[in-house]
Amino acid sequence: AQLLAAQEPGRVSRVVLVNPGPATGVPMSPAMLTLFERAITQPDERLHLLAMGLGVQPEVPLQPGLRRLHSESGNIDDRMLSESFPAWQKAWFPEALAKVRCPVLVLAGSHDPVVKTYVVVDEVVTPIRNARLQVLPSAGHNLSSEQPGAVSAAIERFRRAPAAVDSTRHGRRSAQDARRVAGSHLPEGVATGA
Repeated sequence: AQLLAAQEPGRVSRVVLVNPGPATGVPMSPAMLTLFERAITQPDERLHLLAMGLGVQPEVPLQPGLRRLHSESGNIDDRMLSESFPAWQKAWFPEALAKVRCPVLVLAGSHDPVVKTYVVVDEVVTPIRNARLQVLPSAGHNLSSEQPGAVSAAIERFRRAPAAVDSTRHGRRSAQDARRVAGSHLPEGVATGA
């Protein structure tokens, strides 16, 4: 969505990014990449990834929420997974984000162990002129499953808001404003887009 909005600004009027990977890629150790690759075809490895996204250890018996996520993960197309994981690691378009002109809502989990809030701020929100960050408290990486009501409400508010585009400024907030928006998950000196 980030790249499409940059490449086709006349065709994209709004973008919602839910726990986005940065356009610079998500650095992964060889062990983590192997885990992602095995998760494509091995349900137990997929369970480990889901648990990691929630910031918990997989338990037997599974907690109800993790059990539901695990059963839903079986509906994910293996081909989509096999193409997505390498792309997350080797994204190549950070300079394109400055070309995004439409309003962008970025949703992030306050306790995301996969893509930390400060990474989302630095690599996604700040480079996009009209990006606005909303951090969902007590949420990990699987926002749509963990807090579907909060995600839906945020998207609906964003959809109904006026679509004015501020093309005169690059929308940066002070570090103090960023910490207030993102809570204590941002280190000193980090600023976020408006």
